[in-house]
Amino acid sequence: MSISSRLLVLVSLLLLAPLALTTAHAQYSDPSARVARVSHSEGRVSYSPAGEDDWLGLMLNRPLIRGDRLWTGRDARAEIQVGSAAVRLGPESGFEILELNDDFAQLLLSEGTLNLSVEAVEKLLLQRIS
Repeated sequence: MSISSRLLVLVSLLLLAPLALTTAHAQYSDPSARVARVSHSEGRVSYSPAGEDDWLGLMLNRPLIRGDRLWTGRDARAEIQVGSAAVRLGPESGFEILELNDDFAQLLLSEGTLNLSVEAVEKLLLQRIS
C-alpha cells in the first residue's frame, strides 16, 4: 500500500470517527432515572416485564419501567407509586406503563378500575415554570 493510499485511509477514518461516536452516543444514551415502584399489593397480582410474554408473581417494591404490565386477579389490589402520584388498581385490572421519563408518565388501563391520587401537581407546575 502506498503512502498516499495510507494517508487517504487515515484521513477518511478521522473524518468518519466523530459521526460514528455521535451515532453510538445517541443509541446508548442514559435511560430515564424515573421509575415507578409497587408500594402495595394484596391478592394475586401478576407482572409481565417489558418485551416478555410470561407472567410472574409480583414482589413488593418492584421497580417498573416503560413496557411493564400488571394484572390484578379477582379480589386483588395493587398500588404503584410514580413520583408524587399513587396509582391504585382494583380487582381484575389490566395496566401497562406506555411511557415513563423525567418529564411525564403515560399509563394505560386496558380493563378494570384505576384510582389516581396526585399530591403535588401545582408544585411540579411551578417548578417547571420558574
